Amino acid sequence: MGDIMDASQLPNPGEMNVEDFVTTAGINRPRMEQNLVLVLAPETVVSRISGADDQAPLFQGVVSPAEEVKNRLVELGRTVLAMDRLKTKPQNYGISPKKLQDEGFQQRFSERDKALETTVTEAYKKLWYPSSDGKITAKEIRTAGGEGGASVLEQIRKTLLNEGELVTVDHCTQSGLTNLKDLFFERSDTISVQKLRENFARIRTWPILDAPSLLDQIVREGVNRGIWCLFRMGSDESSEPVEFYDREKGALPFEIDLAKDYSIVTPDGARKRGWVTDTGPDDAKVEWYVNQIAGEQQIATAGEIAESVKNKYGEVPAQTVKKAITKLVQHERLMSFKGVKDQEQKPDLITGTKASFYSVEDADVIVTPKKAGEKGWFVSKKRAFQLEGRQAAEILLPMLRKIGSFYGRGANTAIDNLDLVEMELPKGGTLRITLMDVPAQSMKDLGGTP
Repeated sequence: MGDIMDASQLPNPGEMNVEDFVTTAGINRPRMEQNLVLVLAPETVVSRISGADDQAPLFQGVVSPAEEVKNRLVELGRTVLAMDRLKTKPQNYGISPKKLQDEGFQQRFSERDKALETTVTEAYKKLWYPSSDGKITAKEIRTAGGEGGASVLEQIRKTLLNEGELVTVDHCTQSGLTNLKDLFFERSDTISVQKLRENFARIRTWPILDAPSLLDQIVREGVNRGIWCLFRMGSDESSEPVEFYDREKGALPFEIDLAKDYSIVTPDGARKRGWVTDTGPDDAKVEWYVNQIAGEQQIATAGEIAESVKNKYGEVPAQTVKKAITKLVQHERLMSFKGVKDQEQKPDLITGTKASFYSVEDADVIVTPKKAGEKGWFVSKKRAFQLEGRQAAEILLPMLRKIGSFYGRGANTAIDNLDLVEMELPKGGTLRITLMDVPAQSMKDLGGTP
């Protein structure tokens, strides 16, 4: 923290230029970490920013609101101090302690003391903070009187949240991290973790971290979700990082100390440098992503499904998502039509052989066969069965051990989709298996020949 000027150093006692607090740490000393400065100004002073000091006083010849608040606080303070002295040594004023008790003095003292606390708390109404446009902005906060400093701090936090100026743990979601990615890589496809710390503290257009330790959590979660990659370079002679972590390598090791010389890079930036060779999840995995999202939403546009896939599973090329939707429609696992989601009139459904030359567009509506059946648009052919609960586990678990041998003895049925979800195991735990578009030969390979 910097020097705080006393009243004799202020240009106009009773006024303060908030910009001076934010931009300087004392006389002729510029402040570096300007984004961490919040000014909570009481009503007893006139707070302003540069450019507003040339206005004529609004209360010439009369008592200003600031003076009224100050006078009220002074009177309350004098009363509380006087009553406290009387309570401590009543005999000095020719009064016996018993007389004070008989006249309800303690209750009146407690009421005046609480009134002073309430009035002081309520006087701090104007919060100045650096906003997203870089300007110093003021917002009025209101607290329940008498709740003390904790209430004021909670109102400050609530104000910053409402204005989108505070980054919290709630930003560690796919969509929240994607928004932070745009901020982090605004100028380059790589940035050091230390530079991120400095930017959060120094750049007034950046939001404020809810806690210093939150940045480490954000960096780790971004790697786990495939939003960016983490690396650390070695010697000056090498163009390869000595450490590199991305989503494909799993969660970051707990012992990594991000206070050291680590940096993050976009997945595209890592591929450009030859540090990774993958181009994202394979087609089968994206089909599974799309099938899961479509099952959750039942009916949605192709564009909405693509956005949901991105938010839940990370960056996936748009064309790969469209290719997955097209394939699922052609295999009668999904249906498509031109129209709107909430229409009641039966649409011209595209699925199966009708989708042989189908190319999906963002505005196309994608619907599950189940939803189409509920709306009376489609009567499905019986091509599947469903088991649930412990009964399913008792039937299917023994079969899973033998499924490969069935095909070794001549079974030739291809499996379009086998999805075992949250199946309870006999001795605890759950099992999840997904098979998609598996030919007989692959099923035979799962269990070997008998």
